[in-house]
Amino acid sequence: MDAKQLTLEIDRLNYRDDIPKPSIEIAKENNLVIVYGYSDDLLEFEGAIDDEVGMYKGGKVYLTKKGKIKKKQKDRKNYIEAIWCPKGPNLDNASWLIKSNIPNSEWRIMEDGEIYCVGIVFSMDDLK
Repeated sequence: MDAKQLTLEIDRLNYRDDIPKPSIEIAKENNLVIVYGYSDDLLEFEGAIDDEVGMYKGGKVYLTKKGKIKKKQKDRKNYIEAIWCPKGPNLDNASWLIKSNIPNSEWRIMEDGEIYCVGIVFSMDDLK
């Protein structure tokens, strides 16, 4: 399974619902990472990376080729940016928008029928 196929499985989950365990297992088996914003201060990683980073009001983290998450990195090839309260079409009430320079597929977490977070799924194989 690739990132795009996995996003189809998890797209439109409801806020506060856990990502289904079978989807996390599929991510692990296929070297994929699911990334999303949670609450008002967390950047969550599930699948091939299982971690969370404090991200109050947003920011960037950098990934090493082996998947280590760092707040500062000289080599900025692999970044994940968490944008708090993003602006843009269909994002007026969203809390999080996750962006990256790593090839990825987007998915959404919903709350009361509106987008809460636009997360991403990427492959560890695409890290530089």
